[in-house]
Amino acid sequence: MAQMAERVVLVTGAGGGIGRVTAAALAAAGAKAVLVADVSADALAGLVDDVEAAGVPATALVADLRTPAGCAGLVDAALAVHDRVDVLVSTAAVAHPRVPFLEVPDELWETEVAMNLGASFHLGRGLGRAMARTGGGCLLYTGSIATLGAGRGMAAYTATKSGLLGLVRAMAIELAPHGVRVNLVSPGAVDTPRYRMRITDPAELERLRAHFAPAPLDRMATPEDVAGAFVYLASPAAGYITGHNLVVDGGTSAQVRTPHD
Repeated sequence: MAQMAERVVLVTGAGGGIGRVTAAALAAAGAKAVLVADVSADALAGLVDDVEAAGVPATALVADLRTPAGCAGLVDAALAVHDRVDVLVSTAAVAHPRVPFLEVPDELWETEVAMNLGASFHLGRGLGRAMARTGGGCLLYTGSIATLGAGRGMAAYTATKSGLLGLVRAMAIELAPHGVRVNLVSPGAVDTPRYRMRITDPAELERLRAHFAPAPLDRMATPEDVAGAFVYLASPAAGYITGHNLVVDGGTSAQVRTPHD
């Protein structure tokens, strides 16, 4: 883990629950510097201070990743700060409320494809080129257990996350000769502000935290659970892992539930 001290890290979606905790975790693991990016400057409030409290320089960058130009601008801005980025942790994503497939509007489909899949491609290509020039690096993306199966009303989200797994595998193969590893972390349900917005009854949220039936480990994941997976994959301990989908779901996808369960 000591080698993390030589690595400049960029975390997108850093204003959200998983991104925010992951940025702090990478700083605690000894990263040389941490760049945090989000579409909202307000969302990054306080995060730079939290990272620098660990003795690691931090820089906040504002970027809208829904367009190729926004992605290119973030790559340029990040490289302008430190001349290199050694680790990307991409947590920026969009997930709309569930909509039946036959009622999915064009705008919803196009937004999720642009954000969840398009931005992953553009950031990976831009930073992959930079990493190839500087001797290698690590590209880490946020998937979902939707890479393993579909849920009702989630056609766009499932398609983009499944497509992201294919993109990660393709990038892993092509970037390996350049010393760039590419992996995916796929969480199940995570206790984040975004997830909590879907639960209108506070008592129901507490019940889910105390007893989460879909997961054999009987709880929802915390942002720290997911951040731990990212820190591992970014570290030298995972130096021979690429093209992998690390599922962090408490065993949810390991079981087959029957009517008798």
